[in-house]
Amino acid sequence: MSCDAKTCSIHIDNNGRGTVLEDTGRRGSFGLLGMRERVRQLRGTLTIDSTPGNGFRITATIPLSAIRPDETPPV
Repeated sequence: MSCDAKTCSIHIDNNGRGTVLEDTGRRGSFGLLGMRERVRQLRGTLTIDSTPGNGFRITATIPLSAIRPDETPPV
């Protein structure tokens, strides 16, 4: 996890079996779709990289204003 003056990002890597991203959500599994929707609700971005046999790399970046809406970020 890392933060700067405007955003916080979380990076998740694994060395699992990976997948073809076009196949996600087609087998009754909505895990990645759910992650994408939750990050979008916070006005953030979700990047997913995966190839079969090489695991996943997922990065969620969320603006601090969505996490702490009552605080003004420092200038």
